[in-house]
Amino acid sequence: MSPEPKASLPCRGLRLTQGPDLLAPRALGQLALDGVSLAPRTPRRAEGLGYVYAVQTIAAFRMSVDAAANDFARRALGPVTAHVVSRKVKGGMLAEMQLVQAALADMQVDLNAAEWLVAQAAWEWDRGARTASLGSASAKLLATETAQQIFDRAMQLFGAAGDGYDPRRIDPSAVRYRASANARIAEVS
Repeated sequence: MSPEPKASLPCRGLRLTQGPDLLAPRALGQLALDGVSLAPRTPRRAEGLGYVYAVQTIAAFRMSVDAAANDFARRALGPVTAHVVSRKVKGGMLAEMQLVQAALADMQVDLNAAEWLVAQAAWEWDRGARTASLGSASAKLLATETAQQIFDRAMQLFGAAGDGYDPRRIDPSAVRYRASANARIAEVS
C-alpha cells in the first residue's frame, strides 16, 4: 500500500492510505487513527470512541457493497436467460433442458433471498436496531456469495462464449464476473 493520502484529512493523527491495485476499480484503503487531535471547537460525543464511530460508518456503507453485488447478479440473469432460450443444442433449445431450468430457478430464488436480506438490513439500520451491524454483515455475506454463484452458473450456461478474452465477443456477464470478485473477498471492518 502506498503511504500517500488520497485526500486532505480534517485533523492531525488521521491517515488514509491507498489500497492495492485491483482487477476492477474499487475504493479500498486503510484509515489509521493515531493520536488524533481535533480543533478546540470541534463537536465531540465522547473521547476515545473514534474507532467505534469509524467502524459504525463502515458497517453502514457495507450495504452499498451488498446492493452492488445484487445488481451485478441481477444484470447477469437477463443475458444468460436470453442465451439459453436462443441456443439450439441436441435438436432442441438449451432452455428446454431440465437442469438448465433448475439452474435458472436456483439463480432467481437465491438472488431474491439476497435482495430481501439486504432490504431487511437497511431497514434495521434505518430503525437503529442494535443488531443492524450484524444484519449488514450477514447481508454482505449472502449477497456477495450469491452473486458469485450466479456468475459461476451463468458462465457454465454460456459455455465457451462466456469465458472469452476478446472484448468484441465477450458477454457482459464475464466482465461483471471478474469485477464482482472484489466485493466477495473485500471486508473493511
